[in-house]
Amino acid sequence: MAKGEGNVGLVRVGIVQERNEPGPTRYHRTNRDRFDRARSEQRRTNEGLPSGSTLSTDEFLESTLDVWEISSESAQRIGHPAPFPVALPERLINLYTFEGDLVLDPFMGSGTTLVAAARTGRRGVGYDLDPAYVDMARERLSEPPGHLFPPFDKKILDIAVGALTSAGFAIEGTNRRVAGVTVPIIARDSADARWFVDVTGGFTVSPGGLATTDGVLRSLGKAAILGRESTNILLLTSHLPQPATEAGRILKETHGRLFVEALEIADDTTPAALRALAHR
Repeated sequence: MAKGEGNVGLVRVGIVQERNEPGPTRYHRTNRDRFDRARSEQRRTNEGLPSGSTLSTDEFLESTLDVWEISSESAQRIGHPAPFPVALPERLINLYTFEGDLVLDPFMGSGTTLVAAARTGRRGVGYDLDPAYVDMARERLSEPPGHLFPPFDKKILDIAVGALTSAGFAIEGTNRRVAGVTVPIIARDSADARWFVDVTGGFTVSPGGLATTDGVLRSLGKAAILGRESTNILLLTSHLPQPATEAGRILKETHGRLFVEALEIADDTTPAALRALAHR
């Protein structure tokens, strides 16, 4: 039996799918073995083999959990009776291979593994007995592979601290208890006004943070409590929700009432937005 989500252990192979409708699919790791690549990064460098990693710190930490929650894929959208989400092979590819490596899928189906290989900068080869699936895979691979986060070598909280500091905020503390809740970052702007900064999500293959309704509601509940102490509340996240989703509509309705701004840390416009807040 798989242990709880927060327990960690390092695994080589063995994943059992638990389908939840509606909501994400849970993948329970069944084998408990050390996480090792066949050749170390240093050995690969010495042998002239690809050695660039795309594994972020957040992704590694989430990969070591016993339960992975990854959004399900739509069979109707893909056109395959049993598709699995791209994020699943993408996580395994990040864990066990390097940029430029060759990923082989001998049971290609709709080409999900090859899409994951493209998204992570790997070469992909696959084959299937059904010509219709081969055509489907080729069509999927002709599309842009999707956004790939840089392989951040820090946790999202540390990245957030760096971004705020660069923008002109002074960090007063991290993970402090205020009004009964934990505030990831407390900062002061150029006018010495106090800000509570909620930092959510992580740079992983499965969108988190404010991308989900649960994530938005958790942050807004915390903001409602902290609002009694200060109206300067900033939400920093790895992923914002799509505007047309439930999470996106909730965030839009509460913007300016429960929080000042919600920003994606990796977005190109965020540094300028943070500077404007620090010096307003």
